[in-house]
Order: sequence, then structure tokens, then C-alpha cells
Amino acid sequence: MAFVHNARSAAVDARRFAGKKGALMVTRPPGFNPYEFAVVAGLRAHQLMDGCLPHLDGAHNATTMAQMEVATGKIARVEADSPILPPPHA
Repeated sequence: MAFVHNARSAAVDARRFAGKKGALMVTRPPGFNPYEFAVVAGLRAHQLMDGCLPHLDGAHNATTMAQMEVATGKIARVEADSPILPPPHA
């Protein structure tokens, strides 16, 4: 499983939990089943903890940042036999 940039611009539905200071909830985007979202975000969180640079701005822990990246489409699952495309130039 590899990760590529994705041009989709889905919004992160980030809401603060009422009882927890600083807690953030990222809503799974449509089209992702819960298992796939958790696996892709978990693999990306591991990459972030190993030193990869995040694709979004903000001071969040690796797990939250990974969920936000997957929810916004910055990180997507690619089949193993698919060619890996370079990131789009902005």
C-alpha cells in the first residue's frame, strides 16, 4: 500500500469534544469504510512519527494529523499494482 497526493478537496469536519480540552474529532469522509479509513490513517500516522512532513498546517499529534490528511484527500490508498504518481505542482 502506497500513499499519493490526491486532488480532491474534501473538508475536514473537525469538532471539539465538549468535555475534553483540546480534543479533536475528525469525521470519516464519504466513500471510505471505517476499516479502510483507520488503516490508511494508521499507516500515515506511523510515517509521520518516523519523520515524514505533514501535508497540512497545524500543531496536531501524528494520529490526528494523519486522520485530517486522509479526510481532506491529501493522502489516499493506492493499489499495489497502480503506478505511483508524483505530487501535483502547485
